[in-house]
Amino acid sequence: MYFLQIECVPEGFIRTCTIRHNKNTTTAEIELVIEKLSLHGRGLGTKVIGLLIHFWCHELGVRKVTAGLYAFNGGSLKVSQEINSSSNVN
Repeated sequence: MYFLQIECVPEGFIRTCTIRHNKNTTTAEIELVIEKLSLHGRGLGTKVIGLLIHFWCHELGVRKVTAGLYAFNGGSLKVSQEINSSSNVN
């Protein structure tokens, strides 16, 4: 399991990015929390998750990445839709 702290100057840090990579099953799970409201709606979640997926798939051989979201969290739903429809992550 990895924990990342991602700096967004001058606003501060993205709160939590937890990564669970299972080398035996070549799968990964991601959890991203952006608590600071001033960082919402700026595409940071999409960018961070897209970069991590690209790294996992191309550098570590991960074949499946999962992430959960709460139905009430429109930002998470938007990130999920953008990542799923993005051809630059593949």
